[in-house]
Amino acid sequence: LLGSVSQSVVKHAHCSVLVARQLSKHTTESSDKTIDGARLQVLLAFDNSVGSDNAVQTLESLPIGESADIVVVTVMTVVKYYRVDIMERMDEFWQNRKLEAETALAATSKRLKQTIPNVSTQLVEGESVSGTVLDKAKELDADLIIMGHKGKSAIDRFLLGSVSNDVVHHAPCSVLIVR
Repeated sequence: LLGSVSQSVVKHAHCSVLVARQLSKHTTESSDKTIDGARLQVLLAFDNSVGSDNAVQTLESLPIGESADIVVVTVMTVVKYYRVDIMERMDEFWQNRKLEAETALAATSKRLKQTIPNVSTQLVEGESVSGTVLDKAKELDADLIIMGHKGKSAIDRFLLGSVSNDVVHHAPCSVLIVR
């Protein structure tokens, strides 16, 4: 009922917000120093929107270099009830969306590789964007999730939900929400 401070800040801030969580796998209990040269694992949630383009621009400006592996993930939602997903995937509209997503991912990868050499992309299907992003973050053992904020109205957030709020609330790692 009371919510969390970080979620409230993400919801109401007019600037980008970093919700930092401890990097337990890369640090010792007595030190913040990285051990054994472990590389940071960064997941960039990308949906080809203005918000995600801002997230790409922010990622390009960070002094990452070769110290991190970046995985750019685009989620295509699919309805899985009553095997509708099979019909949905066969639809021409779906195929066009998939081709557009693949093209946008390739362009983003090429753009990021100009400043960050270790970039890969994944186009994944899932029932919800936030759930799929969180699953990918766990699978990749991500240290940071970066995503753009779409700036939905209060009514839209109530009716449709907010992907960034869900990710901030449930992520096992740090999350950067870019405005």
